[in-house]
Amino acid sequence: MTVCWHVSDSCSDHPPFYGPFNHFASKRTFTGKNVLKIATYTAAFIFNEDFLPVLKIMEMMGVTIGQTASDCEDNVENARISRAEKTAEANAKRPEPLKAADNNITALRKSVIAY
Repeated sequence: MTVCWHVSDSCSDHPPFYGPFNHFASKRTFTGKNVLKIATYTAAFIFNEDFLPVLKIMEMMGVTIGQTASDCEDNVENARISRAEKTAEANAKRPEPLKAADNNITALRKSVIAY
């Protein structure tokens, strides 16, 4: 399939989707190690900071970020925070029940106070 797209006047075998990538970065950028680096940094951004840094990068590249993308990021961020709170609550230390020795000491104190 040969497609002509607006980024350049020449035709290419790449679908129109690749136009913005070739426009913003040279073909040397998307080779072996560089692709791995880009993927690693993007994954680290998403893991540590959620999607907001990815949206900021896209905005810096000139991609118009609409309200829907911002709302989606907010929803994902709120869901991540609520999951983290539930996990923290579930993993919080619970008071341990009194051991047998503690029960005996408590019973002994009660008996001394009663006399």
